[in-house]
Amino acid sequence: AIGDFLVLRAVREGHFYIFTHPETRLAIEFRFSNLMAGFDDAAAFAWFARASRQGNADAQYHLANMYNYGLGLPPGEKDPDRSAAQWYFESARQGHADAQYVLAILFLTGKGVERSEAEAAKWMKRAAQGGHPQAREFEQALR
Repeated sequence: AIGDFLVLRAVREGHFYIFTHPETRLAIEFRFSNLMAGFDDAAAFAWFARASRQGNADAQYHLANMYNYGLGLPPGEKDPDRSAAQWYFESARQGHADAQYVLAILFLTGKGVERSEAEAAKWMKRAAQGGHPQAREFEQALR
């Protein structure tokens, strides 16, 4: 995803300071910093989960991505799609435009949530208002 690419680029360039929440910085480092040795998805998941429980919208978005893509999940995770949707929602309701966009797509497809065009439209509009480029394109196409 483009968000992961931008995070990876920032990490490679040493810009950890852009992530102000300490647990989020640690998770980003575990997820992206040591590319040659491989990712430590379980450690990243644990740190994103910790920061997410503290209400950090960026961490919630990244934790949702980890659930969505099945990365570093704890053993016995029964419904990662639903967990992803829950964390996207937590991030989206705090105004995270990327999370709002993904949540809109989930409502359009019914992945992890009950399919709802009304909810999809609501979250797509919020994402567009928040400056998400694909959401803006989607909104313009509907006009």
